[in-house]
Amino acid sequence: MPRWLVLVGVLCWLPAEAGRRPYIWSFGTETVPEGVVELEQWMWAKSRTPATPTVRSVNWVWWAPVSGVSQHVEVAVPLQLRAGAGRPTVLDSFELDARVRLKPRTSQDPFQMTFRGAWHQPTSGGERRVDLNVISSWTFDNGAQLLLDVGGLLAVSGASAVGTVDLAGSMPLTDELRLGAELFAELPVRGAAGETPHPFVGPSLEWTRGRFWVTAGVLVGLTPLFPQTPHFMPRLMWAVVL
Repeated sequence: MPRWLVLVGVLCWLPAEAGRRPYIWSFGTETVPEGVVELEQWMWAKSRTPATPTVRSVNWVWWAPVSGVSQHVEVAVPLQLRAGAGRPTVLDSFELDARVRLKPRTSQDPFQMTFRGAWHQPTSGGERRVDLNVISSWTFDNGAQLLLDVGGLLAVSGASAVGTVDLAGSMPLTDELRLGAELFAELPVRGAAGETPHPFVGPSLEWTRGRFWVTAGVLVGLTPLFPQTPHFMPRLMWAVVL
């Protein structure tokens, strides 16, 4: 039997330590355990918009080591690549991303709150910015969860600001499989192109096995009401604990 197949089997059966993510847009309130490093990767895209047919779809790859610094703090250092039809693949940005959980990761309290702050440094055009999020979740006795994520993308120069709102919910189908849904909206506040909201809605499915998790889903733009909004934003994410 190939060695890599044995390794995958071992990882799948080891005790669960991953910071599972049932949603494709919100970071959620769960964090990586203290002393644990998780390698996380996303593949996602934005399709064309009816209002701007000359702007082509864009694809990104996001990759980062994510470390549990303490029972309250998680830190990631992501790199992001960008590609599009007829354009070369470039290093789009790198970030320093920190999440602070109000209660310890081991807390069983149904109400949890996490604060996120990130420095976004573009490498191929665009503005430096600060991302901020306040994420609250409530988990019911049956494992179902409701989540509210309110945030903002603030250009360092002050030239633009975009608010974000994510209302999400998920429920367990099995011990390893979880079904989720999100209503996400970008709300331009200042200097953003179009100055109109960009709302999306869509499902996600998350599977966790031992030290590995994967989440896939797609947000569908409410384009008939908001023509500036892309049709689709699919995302595939996975991670493994080292």
